[in-house]
Amino acid sequence: MYWVHRFGHGRRSKEFNDALDIPAMCHLLKDKNCLTVGWLNFASTTENYNPDIVNAVENGNADKVMNLMLNAGITRGWARSLVNFTKMQVGDIVVVLPNKDYFPYFFVVEIKDSAKSILNSPPNMTTPFNVNGFDYNFSSNSGWSRSFGNEDNERFDVGFLHEVEILTDSLPRDLIGHTFDYVRSTNSPVHEVSTQQYIDSLIPKPKP
Repeated sequence: MYWVHRFGHGRRSKEFNDALDIPAMCHLLKDKNCLTVGWLNFASTTENYNPDIVNAVENGNADKVMNLMLNAGITRGWARSLVNFTKMQVGDIVVVLPNKDYFPYFFVVEIKDSAKSILNSPPNMTTPFNVNGFDYNFSSNSGWSRSFGNEDNERFDVGFLHEVEILTDSLPRDLIGHTFDYVRSTNSPVHEVSTQQYIDSLIPKPKP
């Protein structure tokens, strides 16, 4: 299966600050092989923790994720970002598109493990890091947060992850042109065979 995964295209507010979060999400992807999606409010035990949603995601039960999110008052359109993230399986190929206003490159990755709560991140994915002067630290109860100097910590809205293998370096957006302009959701399947073949052509082939 082939997918497009977009991030940094949502609401902008103190909690959803694209200018801050996009470099950090790129760091998690490039340096920790960690593809993320939001919904920290359901994964964090210090917020609106919803163990039923977490269990449904980790069991790969996308239909149950949708039903539970609808019951939690989330619209079907918003819920689909986590539902499709849950559907991604080991071996799937994902084109990762950060918001080009902040990061004019993209990646191609391969899913290596099923989706899990950010609280269940492997230890090698939870080491602190610094991006653009902001410190990012991990808590086993609330996931990632960011701080700057003596300022209070702010939540970093990544609630679920897939472990991935990076198949390409950062590629310029010109290589895909307007191919995925039709995509407006966070995660969308790619069904067109010609597009799948073009994605394959971007992945370096092993040397004989």
